[in-house]
Amino acid sequence: MRSALLVAALGLALCAAGKEYRIEADFAAEVPPRRAMRDIKFPCDLTRSEGLEFDFKVGRRAEFSLFSFHYQCDGKWLSAKFGPGRCEDWVHCLVKKPETKKGEVDWSHVTAFRVSGWRGGTNNTYMAIRDVKIAPPPRKETPEERERRLAAAVESNRVALAAFKATPVPQGERRFSWSHSAVGIKDRGWEKSVEMLKKGGFTDLIANLTRGPRAAYRSDVLAMADVAEGKDRLEECLAACRRHGIRLHIWNCCWRTGWGTTKEELAKFAAEGRVQRSNEGHAKSEWLCPSHPANRQMLVDAMMELVRKGVDGVHFDYIRYPDGSYCFCDGCRERFEASVGEKVPQWPGSVFRDTGWRKRWLKFRQDTITSPVREVAERIHGGGLRAEVSAAVFCWPLADPDSVGQDWAMWCEKGYLDFVCPMTYSNTLESFMASQRLHAEQVTPKVPRYPGIGLSVWPKDGLDIARFTDQVRFLRSERPRGVNGFTVFDLTKRLSDLVDGIQ
Repeated sequence: MRSALLVAALGLALCAAGKEYRIEADFAAEVPPRRAMRDIKFPCDLTRSEGLEFDFKVGRRAEFSLFSFHYQCDGKWLSAKFGPGRCEDWVHCLVKKPETKKGEVDWSHVTAFRVSGWRGGTNNTYMAIRDVKIAPPPRKETPEERERRLAAAVESNRVALAAFKATPVPQGERRFSWSHSAVGIKDRGWEKSVEMLKKGGFTDLIANLTRGPRAAYRSDVLAMADVAEGKDRLEECLAACRRHGIRLHIWNCCWRTGWGTTKEELAKFAAEGRVQRSNEGHAKSEWLCPSHPANRQMLVDAMMELVRKGVDGVHFDYIRYPDGSYCFCDGCRERFEASVGEKVPQWPGSVFRDTGWRKRWLKFRQDTITSPVREVAERIHGGGLRAEVSAAVFCWPLADPDSVGQDWAMWCEKGYLDFVCPMTYSNTLESFMASQRLHAEQVTPKVPRYPGIGLSVWPKDGLDIARFTDQVRFLRSERPRGVNGFTVFDLTKRLSDLVDGIQ
């Protein structure tokens, strides 16, 4: 019986394989959707397969911020990596099955897949898929193939590095590195980590020493983070930066919890209405509600305390909502209704279905996220304090305000930020260049942009030198409007190895 079902499922899959599916994206609507999507029935057995392969195409790539793909398997939706890159002509894509624990998912029961294109612009466009097939089983790389691949990587690095060294360095270029670690490179500490940055020609460090209610240093505002291991990591980091002539900016993961936040503290936050809730009422305890007065005040106070401690700048990250499903807690409803002076007819249905209510709701979210950025900027700039205000931001200036409440192009236009770091973590030069050109068109050059280079999220295929030098060389040679530098993600041994390879 089971074999008969599998044969039938395979027959359906083969039948669907010859079809072309077109998915309209109504991004020019008065209140545009966050994404265009479609669930496509595709019963198949992927037990021995690498995943699904198909041809993919869009009408205009610039209208999409990103793409996502999900398998419906064994009654669950499973997210898979899907980044088709340039796709205004048909491109062949292989979407591999996500990694799952043994026995967790029965891959013989795949029933459908979902493809989504998330809004990045304001014009209508479309996505199209055709010729969906079951990919063959993955084949292990032979020793000879591996040797050839590594040799090709060495040659690519050599050629890219030679071109990089022949490209003039712009005057006044700033080179930043984020550090996700509160102690610098593992087993090296801040002194040796900062020394390496200086050797590599970096001018600035953005160190993640603050996260929501926790700090990796002695604070009168926040509790000590467990990652600090009882030591004042700000003191250590600042001293090392001063010795080596590196400017220090402190990176705050604004609305995120973690870093030793206890279950009891999270329960207390929840009881006080300080955590985010989805439109379906689900609590997201790892995210604090941005509209709650206590959360907002904590963020502002933490940033101003850092300025008093003598850092060169404060850096906002996670200064946004997770997505459009948040936050719909009771406090958000009360504060939203107070802001518009009316009761919402249906909560939360009205802000999704009614155009007028939706516009007011999106503005409320944007104002909520902007508020602490504006206050910190006004207190620093207006008070004549010597510290820069900056932010790590998403990559789609026209879509980010509605999708996550982050109107960073407006922050630049208003002068709230002294510089901004868009997280353009592409591992392809073409996509990286497209992002920089888009930002040059859509964001004022009055505030410098230092684009994010995603070293730590690139494939570990030996091409770090080629990717890094190609992206920096593009920035130096084309000089996109508003750009004179870059920001590397992030300070790890991988960056140290890269610096050694470029010397």
